[in-house]
Parts: sequence; structure tokens; C-alpha cells
Amino acid sequence: MNAKHGSATSRASTKMTPKPSPKMNPPKSVPAPPPPDDWSGAFVTRSADELRAAVAARRGRGPALKPKKLAVTLRFSPDVIEYFRGTGDGWQTRIDEALKAYVVQQRE
Repeated sequence: MNAKHGSATSRASTKMTPKPSPKMNPPKSVPAPPPPDDWSGAFVTRSADELRAAVAARRGRGPALKPKKLAVTLRFSPDVIEYFRGTGDGWQTRIDEALKAYVVQQRE
């Protein structure tokens, strides 16, 4: 018996190792077929430069359409949360709208 660990077996020997799965060992990729030697029958509507520009223009999300909101943590009374959750999907947006209306009212 091992006095230090209180057991005759080593801790390393009791660890379980995962079984290999298809997710852990993905199949090797298949190479793409080579391009055709004759492109004369290809239907081309844009030049390579136009295609590059179109792809570059699509990258990214673009400008935000709405002002960003701040992520904060708030604590509300249980009855307030129960009421707004009871109104269905979008309840957090309705809380935001109610608070915005309150701010407008207070500024008047």
C-alpha cells in the first residue's frame, strides 16, 4: 500500500482516456478536381477584378443599422420580471421601451 496516497494503485493508472471518435480524427480532405484545359465555353459575366471587388465588398457586417446597446446587469423585483416575461418573446425589449418612455417623460 502506498502510504502517501493511501492506495496501491497509481493515480495516473486510474485516469480514463477518451476513445477516438470520428470528430477527433476527421477524414482526410479530397483534393479538388483540376480546372478544365479549355475555358472557351465558359459563361463569364464579370472580370476577375470585378469578382474580387464584389467579394471584398461583402466581407464584414457593414455599418450598424441601430445604435449599440450597453450590456449591464440589473436587478428587478420578481413581479416586474414575471409581468414582462408573461408578455412573451421580446420581453427584454419591452422593458427597454418602457424605460425609454419613462426617460422621455422625465425630460419633459
